[in-house]
Amino acid sequence: MKVKMLPHATRLGQATSGIARVVEAYFKHLPAFGIELVDNDAETYDLKAVHAGMTGSDCDICHSHGMYWTADYDAPDWEYRTNAKVIQASRSAKEVTVPSSWVAETYQRDMHLSPTVIPHGIDWHEWQGVTDRSYYILWNKNRQADVCDVSPAIALARLFPDTPFVSTFAPDDAPSNVHATDVVPHEKMKRIVQKAGVYLSTTKETWGIGILEAMASGVPIVGYAHGGILDLVEHGVNGYLAEPNNLEDLERGLHYCQDHNRTLGQNGRIMAHDWTWEKACEKVAEVYKRAL
Repeated sequence: MKVKMLPHATRLGQATSGIARVVEAYFKHLPAFGIELVDNDAETYDLKAVHAGMTGSDCDICHSHGMYWTADYDAPDWEYRTNAKVIQASRSAKEVTVPSSWVAETYQRDMHLSPTVIPHGIDWHEWQGVTDRSYYILWNKNRQADVCDVSPAIALARLFPDTPFVSTFAPDDAPSNVHATDVVPHEKMKRIVQKAGVYLSTTKETWGIGILEAMASGVPIVGYAHGGILDLVEHGVNGYLAEPNNLEDLERGLHYCQDHNRTLGQNGRIMAHDWTWEKACEKVAEVYKRAL
């Protein structure tokens, strides 16, 4: 089966988003399941598969990665326009996929549409072998807007002044124990994730590739119990799920992850092994065949 996928893996450049990681994985693993991903300028293909609604209604498969949660903050106009394109794609496509049960519930409730839930995956072996941990607390997002609010990480850092924190972003008045990296290429960030002591996930994720990468690296997770993290983290087993927006509970969670670091990390490494890109792409191929 020939599929035109947008964006194409060769057009991603230095993109650092989770969507870029998904597209790269699909191009790597889908051919094993009989899917030929053609060039962007190909005129002959069986299906057009589009990520994040980038072509609006012009698609056969809508790979939705969720929408901007515009009711929760003062969203810019472009986020509403992006949401509109995702909705157009979802209503027009033969099949819709989403990465988590939380995103699926939004579709079911607000659009009366039941998409296929296909979680993302990881090439687990690529995240093994690091032994020289630095044991800092890591907050890792590629933007600081909409739901990606670094302020909980900064507030937590103030409560742990003797503990180093690493964050992609930090305000000018951040405490001295916070080091900001800014957005870096994925290969460099990979090393930063692998050397972390605890991975901090306060953002309401549509799934959480960064969370899975930390798990595969043996890094415990502490985060707020909302969104896609609920599909990945089991409270007290591979991390700590705090009450959303409750800084005191997040503080307890960080202490817990520090006190039980090795056990939580090892559990997470084992659990991450089951989230393979092969399993995900096999389900994607089944969706394509159903659409065809």
